[in-house]
Amino acid sequence: MARYKGPVCRLCRREGMKLFLKGTKCFSDKCPVEKRNFAPGQHGKDRKAKIVGYGLQLREKQKAKRIYFTLEKQFRNYFEKAARSKGVTGDLLLQQLERRLDNVAFRMGFAISRRQARQLVRHGHVYVNGKKVNIPSYQVAVGEEISIRETSNKLVVIETAREFASHQPAPNWLQVDREKLAGKVPEAQIGMQVKAVSSPWFRDLLQYDPAPTLSKLTCPVLVLNGGKDVQVPPEQNLPVIRRALEAGGNKNYEVDELPGLNHLFQDAKSGSISEYSEIEETMSPLALEKVANWILKQTAGQSEFARASSVSGGL
Repeated sequence: MARYKGPVCRLCRREGMKLFLKGTKCFSDKCPVEKRNFAPGQHGKDRKAKIVGYGLQLREKQKAKRIYFTLEKQFRNYFEKAARSKGVTGDLLLQQLERRLDNVAFRMGFAISRRQARQLVRHGHVYVNGKKVNIPSYQVAVGEEISIRETSNKLVVIETAREFASHQPAPNWLQVDREKLAGKVPEAQIGMQVKAVSSPWFRDLLQYDPAPTLSKLTCPVLVLNGGKDVQVPPEQNLPVIRRALEAGGNKNYEVDELPGLNHLFQDAKSGSISEYSEIEETMSPLALEKVANWILKQTAGQSEFARASSVSGGL
């Protein structure tokens, strides 16, 4: 089966953004996009033409093709099938790509990248309804159970992937048990999920890079992240924020991870989104104390009235 065998980091550089093709490396300072965020090649740094019209459509198509590791002919087949079907062609195209077996295995946390998930499928480690399926492009249907072969549960790559995915929530259209390394598509929710992630607002959010803005900050900065935050994982985000502040020369900043707290700075067991409604606590005293102490530190030397105003305003 044909597949792309070249270096994948240059694909991200060509698109000018992270496509998250290499798992943990994409979240570290070793990512080439962090060091050389310009197109690969001899003239990549000097030439950056304005992209409009057809060029913009081409780049978006190339991004989707590279993210899901499909080649041109296969991607065209997906598009033609979506175009023949009733509904919004773009949404139907993304549904087909999301339902690929290698992508579902990746989404469930069985691998740290789609390329690794593809290899797991090809090597026979992934089962569908208890039967081995070694075709990465297999379209997973609603109700089908995806699992890892029992004898493969202790593989190092799968153990690493399980740890990597432990702080990340599974998509809403998947029901996953990461302890048993199994999951399924419980209902036909994939269409709703695709519409959500393909909206203009969400696409702008994914493409926004806050690093340039953070590097321009000269005021005091406090960055807090819950240790059990599954929406903004601290191990992936805090180092990037710290590097951006340091790159701008800001010396007055504090970056801290608060253990045991979720995205809303509440004491949590798992940190999952479904747990929010079960927690009565509005905000952990640990987070409140951290913010209050930081404000008092920044306002040291001011009058008592100004200091009280700063603390009450910050909280």
